[in-house]
Amino acid sequence: MGGLLSQYGWFLLLGIALLCALYYYFEPLLHSRLAAWTQKTEMQHFSDPDTVQKRHEAMHTSRMQMQQQMDAASVLFMEKQKKREEEMRREKILAWERSQEGKSHRGQAKLSRAEAAEASASTVPKPQKQPLRSKDRKPLDGSSGSSCGWRQGRRGPTTGGG
Repeated sequence: MGGLLSQYGWFLLLGIALLCALYYYFEPLLHSRLAAWTQKTEMQHFSDPDTVQKRHEAMHTSRMQMQQQMDAASVLFMEKQKKREEEMRREKILAWERSQEGKSHRGQAKLSRAEAAEASASTVPKPQKQPLRSKDRKPLDGSSGSSCGWRQGRRGPTTGGG
């Protein structure tokens, strides 16, 4: 490879420069021809009324299909929102009734949390966690051998201000 470059290096360089110059010279012509060809093919597609009609019908059916999917999703969302609102309304009524009876409305929440904790504790035993560091580790002591005593200085000027 080195022999090829040493013998024909200048010719390769001039050839690449010539190709670049030709490309930049003919680039506007190529772009205008490409734009004219694209416009011509688009006009052929739109000049046929049957093709235009079929394309419009296909777009209309696909839009109707997407609209039906969105309507179905909207109905499901509204149903979930109504259920959520109904549940919140029941909770408020229950809290109001409890307050009329003289009971705390927050007591129910504490009981339900305690019951949930009991249920989770009784079903799945938690494994013992091991500490991440040993208890005799003292990072501020400076006696640990793994840390480095030298720290890099601050960046930038150390002047006071202004």
